[in-house]
Amino acid sequence: MAKVRYRGISLRDIMSELTVNERTARRMARECVFHPMQVLTDMADGSLLVEFKASGWVEMAWHLMSWGNAVEILEPLS
Repeated sequence: MAKVRYRGISLRDIMSELTVNERTARRMARECVFHPMQVLTDMADGSLLVEFKASGWVEMAWHLMSWGNAVEILEPLS
């Protein structure tokens, strides 16, 4: 299961942290560039951690919904 974490001061300055399972991670690493400055980290469990800045919640929500049940949004709560 993927985990998405948003941190930041405002919707214009959000640090997003996305973790996806191994199968999805391979596809994501090859095909998806969320941001040119994103940082990819291979995790011990075979998943991939992706960190990047997003310009806002709406921008991310539409894209993340396309991942279906592989995504769990942890923050923000509302």
